[in-house]
Amino acid sequence: MAGRPKKYTVDFFPHDTNASEGKTLTILQNKFGNDGVLAWWRILERLGQSKNHYYSCQNQADWEFLLAKIHLPAISLLEILKALAELKAIDSELWGEKIIWSQNFLDRIADVYRNRGQEIPSKPHILSSNDTTDELPVVENTQTKLNKTKLNNIIVNSKLSKIAKCYEENIGQLTPIVSEKLQLICDEYPDNWFEDAVKESVNANVRKLSYVDGILKNWQTNGRGNGHKGVANGKCEKHTEKRQTDFGVGKPLR
Repeated sequence: MAGRPKKYTVDFFPHDTNASEGKTLTILQNKFGNDGVLAWWRILERLGQSKNHYYSCQNQADWEFLLAKIHLPAISLLEILKALAELKAIDSELWGEKIIWSQNFLDRIADVYRNRGQEIPSKPHILSSNDTTDELPVVENTQTKLNKTKLNNIIVNSKLSKIAKCYEENIGQLTPIVSEKLQLICDEYPDNWFEDAVKESVNANVRKLSYVDGILKNWQTNGRGNGHKGVANGKCEKHTEKRQTDFGVGKPLR
């Protein structure tokens, strides 16, 4: 008779009644409010449900799934994860590779594995170019490295962080491809131009990055006092005075 298959997930984890008094939750609450606390508990739930108790954000679909579970904008969750890595609540080395793993979490569920008669999963090993075994759980490629670079840039650049937040609040979800475009915009245009161009786009009821980019290029070429052009259907079109009036705008925003 075959033995019971080994299980490398858990159905529950300890939640102490004084957990909110600890350093991690206190700092998260102070910096991010209830969003930080909720995000941390949702991350722990995800670690418990994930095989071997790590979660990789290297794949875009997995990152979007985590965002959907936590219900926070990408820029907010990135800032929370950065704080967790600095607090050593998650492994900073692995988070540098966009992998969430927590030794503290493993220590707290160790009894579950002892009761199962199993070894507790160990820290994931990141494959290098010299590794050949198929047993190691994490594999990198050029695209995942590019994605990590784009997401890291969003975290460390305050100007880019403002641009990314403005994009998410007005246009759509942040992705590595969009992050790359926003990085170029951040480098090319003066402070606050992007935010002002987004206001123009929203007033014109065209929530597209290509349209915003068209406004920025026109400002750069013709100056900000000469009206603006946006990109619609692949072509640059100047907004008519009537359309601006329809949206309560008498002149370009400055």
